[in-house]
Amino acid sequence: MATTNSRYETASPPTENRATDYYRLRSNRQRRATIEVLSERRGRLSIDELATAVAERTPTEITTDRAKIRLHHVDLPLLVEAGIAEYEREDGTVRVVEPVADLLV
Repeated sequence: MATTNSRYETASPPTENRATDYYRLRSNRQRRATIEVLSERRGRLSIDELATAVAERTPTEITTDRAKIRLHHVDLPLLVEAGIAEYEREDGTVRVVEPVADLLV
């Protein structure tokens, strides 16, 4: 994964190695919380609802605003690239398109 600073990840193309993609998706605590929330909810979530739920699961690390920014710029693009989520930027909604149970193990 391309990085310029350990705090800021950037999306990089999926690899041919499914195990590498699995670990890349689970490599960050906020992204793991995002995957957990998406696995528990049905249908579409607003990015605001998702950011609030993620911030509640990682309370000592981030605020809801910071969670929303990271979701928009880092975590959701990675989940979309992996084919796990669909993010509609125009209306600010997210939904799971592929079961994420394997990522929770």
